[in-house]
Amino acid sequence: MAANAADQSGDTGVRVWGRGRAAIALGHEGASLSVSDILADQALTLSDSRRRGC
Repeated sequence: MAANAADQSGDTGVRVWGRGRAAIALGHEGASLSVSDILADQALTLSDSRRRGC
C-alpha cells in the first residue's frame, strides 16, 4: 500500500498527501468508502494543517 511506502519516507507531508490522495481516489471510485474514511482521518491526524491543498 502507498501509505506504507510513505510512512517509510519519514516525511510527514508525503505521509499526509499519500493518504489524502488515496482517500480521494477510493471515495471518487466508490470502491471502498470505509477505507477512504479511515485514510482521510489518518491524514488529518498526521497533518498539523487542516487547510485544503497543503
